Amino acid sequence: MKNVFLGLLFFVYNYTFSQSNFLINKFDVENISSENVNSIFLDKNNFFWITTPDGLNRYDGSINSIFKS
Repeated sequence: MKNVFLGLLFFVYNYTFSQSNFLINKFDVENISSENVNSIFLDKNNFFWITTPDGLNRYDGSINSIFKS
């Protein structure tokens, strides 16, 4: 009985402190301003904002727009 209790306790402990599974998708952005990407941000309108040393890129899933200063 003691072994069953310890096994159950171990299972509950591992389940509560385990990390959740993340789904990571890889995608290619055509005509990006630079190969060196500094950061990527997804906004509430589902635009990916990609910062590079050569400009800011907005990607909507099919069209990439480049903004330069």
